[in-house]
Amino acid sequence: MRTRLVVLLALGMLGVLALPAAARAWANGPDGGNGFGTHDWILAQANRLAAAKRAGWVDLAVALPHTDDPDTVFHDFYYHVYERWNGHHYGDAPKKVSSWYAKALTDRRAKRWRAASVDVGILAHYVGDLCQPMHTDQTALEDTVHSSYEDVVDNLTTSASSLQSWAHFDGYQPPGNVTGFAVTLASASHKDYSALVRDYAAHGWDDATVRAITRRSLDRAANAMADLLIALRKGAPGGGSTGGGGGSGGEALAQVAASVSNAHPAQYASVTAKATCTDAKGKPVSGVKVTFTWRYKTTTPEETLTTGSSGVASCTRSIGAATTGYYVSIGVSATLKGVTKTASTGFTPR
Repeated sequence: MRTRLVVLLALGMLGVLALPAAARAWANGPDGGNGFGTHDWILAQANRLAAAKRAGWVDLAVALPHTDDPDTVFHDFYYHVYERWNGHHYGDAPKKVSSWYAKALTDRRAKRWRAASVDVGILAHYVGDLCQPMHTDQTALEDTVHSSYEDVVDNLTTSASSLQSWAHFDGYQPPGNVTGFAVTLASASHKDYSALVRDYAAHGWDDATVRAITRRSLDRAANAMADLLIALRKGAPGGGSTGGGGGSGGEALAQVAASVSNAHPAQYASVTAKATCTDAKGKPVSGVKVTFTWRYKTTTPEETLTTGSSGVASCTRSIGAATTGYYVSIGVSATLKGVTKTASTGFTPR
């Protein structure tokens, strides 16, 4: 959910005393958020998927009333988005994902089961927001369709039994560093941003691309929450890897390698720069802070991400109208425990 500046200005001019509901990132259901909505659906499906690993431990009767707390109680809308593309730098939903994961882990270790269920109810809201593409960027066109789109999806996710076929367990993926895990969700969601906004504005829910993106987004959210529930059941700390061949965050950083997804992209294409951090034995290292510096002809945007259990941090950007024929160098600086390693890669727009 985000409060739009244009809405605030308009209301101020009209002298309206009470603000209407702002655009939501997924929705909280009827009855002022106390009904069953999309955030509830995500957690219910996640608990069902986690049960495949005997980790469906959440008391949904306790958790579901709290999935709307970030909207209705905290009003911390800055933390409902993550925009790091197209020159934007706003929001920090991954911070809340990490902090609520840590609280749930603490409560589980202390055997405060009810509190832990409340924690994951709140956690599910921030995870769900990151998996809604419209919370990873912002355009004037999106402002006109954001609320309408989420209302449509809310009307489809009215119970735990709704659209169960849309959420298939893709296997347990250890989240490793939870902040990095959350950033990866946002990056994946952002790839669908432009198509979702464009096609929904043009054709509404009847558009096949809109429906496919929505299904993919909800499935991503349910699986991401399932991974976190399983990790919590395992007692995995959120600052490092949970195993599965990844680094634990305790290894020394020895090398960073950089690459791009497309060395000769067309203007307005999206390019992903990838940094792979390894230790002296070539094993991935998690928890590494990686700064990507994109050196265009006229601007030099930066973005800092954190590696997950795979030792990889990926930064995706639309290159816009980047100068054709001009080599865009991408500097990569990786830092862990005072040790910094650098690398570079780049591309030439065509």
